[in-house]
Amino acid sequence: MCQLEMCQLEECQLEECQLEMCQLEMCQLEMCQLVECQLEECQLEMCQLEMCQLEMCQLEECQLEACQLEMCQLEMCQLVECQLEECQLEMYQLEECQLEECQLEMCQLVECQLEECQLEMCQLVECQLVECQLEECQLEECQLEMCQLVECQLVECQLEECQLEECQLEACQLEECQLEECQLEACQLEMCQLEMCQLVECQLEECQLEMCQLEMCQLEMCQLEECQLEACQLEMCQLEECQLEACQWWSLEECQLEECQLEMCQLEMCQLEECQLEACQWWSVSCRSVSWRRVSGGVSVAGVSVGGVSVGGVSVGGVSVGGVSVGGVSVGGVSVGGVSVGGVSVVECQLQECQLEVCQLEECQLEVCQLEACQLVECQLEACQLVECQLEACQLVECQLEVCQLEACQLVECQLEACQLEAKF
Repeated sequence: MCQLEMCQLEECQLEECQLEMCQLEMCQLEMCQLVECQLEECQLEMCQLEMCQLEMCQLEECQLEACQLEMCQLEMCQLVECQLEECQLEMYQLEECQLEECQLEMCQLVECQLEECQLEMCQLVECQLVECQLEECQLEECQLEMCQLVECQLVECQLEECQLEECQLEACQLEECQLEECQLEACQLEMCQLEMCQLVECQLEECQLEMCQLEMCQLEMCQLEECQLEACQLEMCQLEECQLEACQWWSLEECQLEECQLEMCQLEMCQLEECQLEACQWWSVSCRSVSWRRVSGGVSVAGVSVGGVSVGGVSVGGVSVGGVSVGGVSVGGVSVGGVSVGGVSVVECQLQECQLEVCQLEECQLEVCQLEACQLVECQLEACQLVECQLEACQLVECQLEVCQLEACQLVECQLEACQLEAKF
């Protein structure tokens, strides 16, 4: 129960001291060494600590306001339920503290409140951070608002209006959250749940998202596995086993999709393998150098069956085509240009092992495809099956045609059944 007021302590050594229920006001402590001291329930107001060394100290329930800690070394100290403002702390353990405008380096913080602080290489557990800068930190079950995070690990955290660069987020739950004007660069997001979230004007670059739900997002150079995307913009992304609904892909270029479900989407410069496309809009899209494999869902572009038409002496429904040359039909690597599959129009695309139904294809290359009730103009088909199709100025090689209309086509070793042939045969 001591009261120290207006004191000056210079070049003093305090070892193994117990200061309990003390009031230190307007004190100056210069060039002091405090070793293994215990300070409990102390009030330090308007104090100046300069060139001090505090080692292995325990500070519990202390209030430090407007203190100047300059050139001080606080190493391996434990602060419990303290209030620190405008402090510099290094190698600290803080529990249930309130820190404002502090610089913390290599610290451990548990259930603390930090505002406008700079943290580097720290571990934070169940903390509240507002407008802080974090570099290479580990955060667990924290609430972050208006923070900048660089190369951090976040586990089960809540983020609002934050900037994250090269961060790792695991098992985070963002429910009914609003993330506006966020920048996420080179982030790894695994096992995240984004439910009822509003992401407005967010940029995700070089991110890995697994088992996530994204709505109204912009993704660039990302890897997505087993994700659900709705009304998103994707560019240069890799998607595996994803569900995409009402997405805008006119700004999406050179994407790789495997085992995906696409509904009401627009694709440009994409690679689709084992995908389901239903009610997709492909007009005004340049699908050049696009490879399709086992594309199903409204559009069957693979193996056009033109009902066993035989070309070159082949009889088409009893009709003798006598020596008709069906020269070099290439159905493989079909370049689809303006192809409409179920209302979809594809222009200048290449399709391999595809299934298309009710399509419009112009200047396309198809290989081993199945086409049903399609319109083909200036296409190259190889080893395809066509059923009830209309072909103009096409090249067919080893194809099967059934109930088709052919105009100005070249057929080589084709099977034609109940087809209508006119012009170049």
